[in-house]
Amino acid sequence: MIRNIASDFKNEIFPVSYRFGVGSRFYKNKLRIAFDIETKNDIANKEGISYKIHSGIEWTLKIIVLRLGYDNGKLTYGFGLIYKNLQFDYASSIDEIIGNTHRFSMSIRFGTPK
Repeated sequence: MIRNIASDFKNEIFPVSYRFGVGSRFYKNKLRIAFDIETKNDIANKEGISYKIHSGIEWTLKIIVLRLGYDNGKLTYGFGLIYKNLQFDYASSIDEIIGNTHRFSMSIRFGTPK
């Protein structure tokens, strides 16, 4: 993925960033593993290029989905609950500076249920 490819917009400059990743599914789609790396130039090019690493693993057990990940130095974890076309997700990350963050989401899938 390339982000901010047209980075000069109305006198605002956004740094161009690149993100490359791989992922795969195993055991009849019950186990998912993903890894990606993001590169970005500093806006003023004072500090050069920065790199961010993201990785994660997800295990599906019927209606429960367990998740564990690494997000640029932070441990992340969470779970999901699936019932027909509804999905509820919770995620948390541990950060030394801002403490724990928590995210909740709910999704509705249209079409055939899992």
